[in-house]
Amino acid sequence: MLQQQLQQEMQQLLQQQLQQEMQQLLQQQMQQQLQQQLQLQLQLQLQQQTVTGTKCLPQLMEQRSSKRD
Repeated sequence: MLQQQLQQEMQQLLQQQLQQEMQQLLQQQMQQQLQQQLQLQLQLQLQQQTVTGTKCLPQLMEQRSSKRD
């Protein structure tokens, strides 16, 4: 009886531990993926901004100088 109970408890504990570890791993993976996606999005945005920025820069400079006058 005691042995059976011990075994059951051990199994339960092990299962709980495994589940927790699995969940943690999954969460970590998800977070990493999300971070990577965010980084990619940011990079793309920056690239687009620099592209439009270089196009608009001369115009902006002109506007600024004309405003000063």
